[in-house]
Amino acid sequence: AALAAENKAFGKELAKAGREQAGAAAEQAGAVMVKGISVSSLYAAGTDPKTLNDLILGLQARNPEGLCLAAGDLEGKTTVLCAAGPAALAAGFKAGAVIKAVGKAAGGGGGGKDSFARGGGGDPVKTRAAVEVPAALLE
Repeated sequence: AALAAENKAFGKELAKAGREQAGAAAEQAGAVMVKGISVSSLYAAGTDPKTLNDLILGLQARNPEGLCLAAGDLEGKTTVLCAAGPAALAAGFKAGAVIKAVGKAAGGGGGGKDSFARGGGGDPVKTRAAVEVPAALLE
């Protein structure tokens, strides 16, 4: 029982460190303008889906009106998240369509609502390329 409690505490410490690292990564994320909308994106290798959720929240905090795209992979499995703010939606950008475009480029899939979508399963190298150069997907 003591070992289980230790493992649980260690897991919480790792998760906290991951969230802190996610916040720092969001601060350094690049942004490009596509059709007058700010698009923030980043790829974080070795990142679990929970940490990616923190990353997308960090991106949204920095770019609440625009389009935010965060992706990562862990043990060969990719996860991609996209959030579209009010200005991005008004300009016709839909998170579900963006996730489908990333999936098509990387061999994965996914979908969701206009304002938030999730996908994965694609090749990590192709996913990274699609996320790091989002303008190619959105033009």
